Amino acid sequence: MHHLQLPCFISLPFELQRRILHFLSPTDIISIQKTCKRMNDVASERGLWINVLKDMCEENSAFRPTYPIEDMSMEELKLSATRPDRVLSFLGNSEPDKALVVLSSRSIDLSPSLLPEIDQIFLVPGGRYLFVFSLNKIFLYDLLYGDSANPVACLIDTHGEFHNVCTTSDGLGLRVVTNIIYVDNYGDPLRRCETKVFDIYPSFPKPEFVNIATWNHTSQGYLEGQLSICGDFVVILDDSYTVKIWDLVTQKATFWKIPTNYYQDIIVTDTTVSAISRKRISTWHIPELAFVPDDLHLQDAQVHPPDMKTKEFFVPSMFDEDDIQISGLCGWYAGMKTKHKHLFDIAMRHVNQSATDETETSRWMLSRFQSNPPDVSPVESYSLEPCGDVFDLLPSRICNSRHVALWLQQLRAGLTSDEDSELEESDSEDRASNIQQVNIHIGACGELLKSKELEKQYILLKGPLALRPGAISFCPVAGRICYIDLDMARITINDLVK
Repeated sequence: MHHLQLPCFISLPFELQRRILHFLSPTDIISIQKTCKRMNDVASERGLWINVLKDMCEENSAFRPTYPIEDMSMEELKLSATRPDRVLSFLGNSEPDKALVVLSSRSIDLSPSLLPEIDQIFLVPGGRYLFVFSLNKIFLYDLLYGDSANPVACLIDTHGEFHNVCTTSDGLGLRVVTNIIYVDNYGDPLRRCETKVFDIYPSFPKPEFVNIATWNHTSQGYLEGQLSICGDFVVILDDSYTVKIWDLVTQKATFWKIPTNYYQDIIVTDTTVSAISRKRISTWHIPELAFVPDDLHLQDAQVHPPDMKTKEFFVPSMFDEDDIQISGLCGWYAGMKTKHKHLFDIAMRHVNQSATDETETSRWMLSRFQSNPPDVSPVESYSLEPCGDVFDLLPSRICNSRHVALWLQQLRAGLTSDEDSELEESDSEDRASNIQQVNIHIGACGELLKSKELEKQYILLKGPLALRPGAISFCPVAGRICYIDLDMARITINDLVK
C-alpha cells in the first residue's frame, strides 16, 4: 500500500513559499527566517517586506507616505513592519504601576510667544508627521529625521477654532478642516462662520497647504469637538443643535435640527452620522444633499430631519451625569473608511463620601461600547485607579486590532485644603497645566473581541507635567508620544521602541 507523500513546506517553490509567508505576522516571519538558510533566503526577499509593510499600514490605518519605501533599507523595512507588534510586546512586559521606560527622547524648541496660542497637536498615524494647531497658524513637522527642528509647512492667518485631519482620496496627502467663528467686539459669536478645507502632500518637494474648498454659512457657534470629516463629507454639530453636512466636492449641503440632548461626540461614516450623549447614541442616514445659499440662516429654516434611530446604553445610577466624559476613536479612522468598527469610551466618576470625616474619594470607571449604527453593545468595563477629580479622556487609536485609550489625570493626594480649593476654583486650562500622570489603556477590538483578552493599563508619563489636554498625542503604531512642554517651551518627542 502506497502512502501519498505531501510535499513539505521547505520543498515548495520559492515563489509559493514567499506567498505563504505573506499571510504570517511580521514577527512570525522574523522567527521563521532564523530556522535555516533556505528560510532566511525566502524571508529576506525585499518584495516580501514591502508587501508586509503595506499590509501593516492598511491594518492600522497608518498614513502610507510615512514610509519612503523605495528608499528604505531591508533593516528599515523590517523595523517599520514589526513596530506595532514590538510596541504591544513592550507594553506587555512593562510594570503597570511604574512609568514606561523611554528608549529615546528629543525635542523641538518653540517660540515662547506661541505657547499660549497652541491648543492642539496631532501625531498622524504612522508617527512621522506632527500637526501643531495654534490660534491662527497650522504647523506641520516631519519627524523622520532627528534634526527636523523646523516645520516643513506653515499655514498663517487661519483663525480656525476647531480642526480635524484625514487623508486625501488618493491616500498620499493630508486633508485639514478648520472652522472660523467670527465674533463681535465683545467676543460674542456672530452668525457668520467659515469652514475651510486644505490639502497638503508632505512627502512631495516643497509641500504647502492648498485651500481646496470654502463654505460660508451661518451659525451661533460650535460645540467643542463636534466637527468631523469622512472623505469629502464635512459634518458639524453647532450649539443650536443643528447637524450640518457639506460635500466639499459638489458644494451641496443639508442640515436638520436634533433633540437638545447633551451630545459629547459625533461619529461619521460615508453613509451615517451618529451623535453620542451621556446615555444614548442617535443615528441618521445621510440624506440627499442640495445646494444651500451662503446667506441662508440654517437655524431659522424649516428642514424635515431624516429618520432618527436611538439606542440607550446603561449608565449606573451611582454615577453623576455631570461627571461623565465620552470619547470615541480618533476622527482619522472615520476618514480612512477602514474596517474597524466604531468604538467609544464613557468615563464615569463616582464620589465616595467618608462616613467618619468629610473626605471624598473619587473612583473612575471606563466603559467601552461598540457601535454598528444604530446598534450599541457593551464591550468591557474596568476601573481606573488611582484617579483624581481632574480627568481628561482623549480620542483613542488602533494598533494591530487593539484599542488604545489615553487619559490624563491630576491626583489631589497631598494637597492642602487651600491648594485644593484653589484647584477647584481655577479654570480648566489652569488645572490641566499641572498633569500628574498620563495613562494608557490597551484593550481588544475587532476580531480580538471574541477572545476576551484581559484589558491592561500602564503609566505612559509621570508628572507633574506642564501640558494642556489637547497638546499631547500618542501613535501606538510607532510607539511615539509627542507633547508640548509649557515650562520648557518645546515639543518633546519620546520613542518607546527602536
